[in-house]
Amino acid sequence: MIAKWVTFLRFILVGALNTTFGYSVYAILIFNNVNYLLSLGISTILGVTFNLVTFSNLVFQSKVNLRILFKFVSVYVGLYIFNSLGLILLISNELADSYRSQLFLIPLMVIFSWFLMKFWVYAK
Repeated sequence: MIAKWVTFLRFILVGALNTTFGYSVYAILIFNNVNYLLSLGISTILGVTFNLVTFSNLVFQSKVNLRILFKFVSVYVGLYIFNSLGLILLISNELADSYRSQLFLIPLMVIFSWFLMKFWVYAK
């Protein structure tokens, strides 16, 4: 039982690092007038590479193989689609700007990511 909580705590801590990295890339691109969906795409691509290494090594202590790589990328494609739809909804309805919209969606992405990573990508 304690091991599950340790894994979850590592996920949160490493996820905070990963989120900071991904959001920083997104915010820098937005600041430089890059379209918000393109900014999300670029930050997702860079984030997938960074996150694959950190989640595999620091959270789930798993070696990366083709099966994990395929599942990991699939999760991030799904998260990108969901995140994009959320951004479109929030921004096009003028509910929030590009920065705040993404900040609002991050907690939802974390929840979905945890369940998909724990119970599908790195399921034992």
